[in-house]
Amino acid sequence: MSRLTVIAVAWAVVALAVVAGCQAPERVVVTAADEDGTVRVRNGGVVLVELEGNPTTGYMWMERSVPPVPESLGEAEFVAGTDALGAGGTITLTFEAVEPGEGVLDLAYLRPWESVQPEDTFSVTVVVEQ
Repeated sequence: MSRLTVIAVAWAVVALAVVAGCQAPERVVVTAADEDGTVRVRNGGVVLVELEGNPTTGYMWMERSVPPVPESLGEAEFVAGTDALGAGGTITLTFEAVEPGEGVLDLAYLRPWESVQPEDTFSVTVVVEQ
């Protein structure tokens, strides 16, 4: 084997080792079908809660209680279901599994400025594994 071939093989092995160590974190998608259920995610993974909603009405999915496991990652995102003005769609809330443990993620569909019962609720138990 030539010296050039040995060097090329060595670089290929190093490149594969680097790519293997740079895997994206696990992503677990939770929907209305998971209501009152349990989802599992590895530590460092991400939980995406995707629920129907329409923020043009003033309603949003908000966190009623978020346990230390998982941790909320910023504002909810909305994607309209159609191009129609005022169309409903999917609201996505993102949570990161920051440490092993278990907690109940409890959400409410409400207008934040109103002091009334929520229009809808959603909860799911999240188990963060090593």
